[in-house]
Amino acid sequence: MRFSINAQRVLIATRNEALQLRHNYIGTDHLLLGFLHDEGPAGAILRIFGLNLAKVEELAERIYRTEGHDPKTKMELALDLTMTISLAVHEAKEQRKKLIGIEQLFVSMLSQPLSHAFDIFKELNIRPESLREEFQMALGGGPPALFEHRPPTYYPLFVQDDIPEHLSENAQRALDLARKDAKQRNHRLVSTVHLLIGLVSVEGQAQRILTYLGVDVNRVEEAVAHLYPTVQIVFGLNVELSPELKDVFLLAVDEARQSDENGIGTGHLLLGITLQPRNAALNLLNELGISAERIQSLVIRNRKFD
Repeated sequence: MRFSINAQRVLIATRNEALQLRHNYIGTDHLLLGFLHDEGPAGAILRIFGLNLAKVEELAERIYRTEGHDPKTKMELALDLTMTISLAVHEAKEQRKKLIGIEQLFVSMLSQPLSHAFDIFKELNIRPESLREEFQMALGGGPPALFEHRPPTYYPLFVQDDIPEHLSENAQRALDLARKDAKQRNHRLVSTVHLLIGLVSVEGQAQRILTYLGVDVNRVEEAVAHLYPTVQIVFGLNVELSPELKDVFLLAVDEARQSDENGIGTGHLLLGITLQPRNAALNLLNELGISAERIQSLVIRNRKFD
């Protein structure tokens, strides 16, 4: 099978990165660099999770330092990249695709635990499962990421059917808006970025803090539209909560319990976002120059959980 034009561009960038680093192999570490040249959802998701060319090149050099590449010697594919490409070919055939595209190549890279790319993800404390979930949502379809998700076991109260009980009126409106936004974009999962849109759109503590920090609904919607484009309608689509959003709810519940609050407000939900590491909304806020610590300080100083 042949690769699509976009997939070919990524593979060309992959080879160029290996040549630039003077490595005598081409592996998934170079493929990861190749995807960072991609302007589509794959590259955008990697960047919003904090990856960039300089950072990955530095890690590739530090972890996989090799002898300088001899231009007279044919460069070889590393085993992890060979397995990734083989899996991509298999996936394309299973999906009855005529070409091997970005989708098959990216998901296959995220499915190879014994690889250079996985070692880099581990070094940066990034869960490949989260990347895969966000990518599937960006494509607008498919089931949630197939991985064993283990939510924290120390938040037993207030949660029923994955939705916290005793939400304030504003918090409930924010959640309703998050669901509505996901449905309008025909996304399969309601994620933390959809919740962020809800929180910045409704009155409440979260909106006041986000507005103070210079975040408005237009900025968030623009970022979400770039990362998660609206897709064609998939009939029978059931909108579900992403695993990261469920964790945010559980963390919000715990914050409410610790502060002896009777209900869960928008501030608790915003705190939950800042306490759940490596979720898309937190990374988006970081991209806007807003740290989790800054938000947490403002929430704690202005305890009006509405």
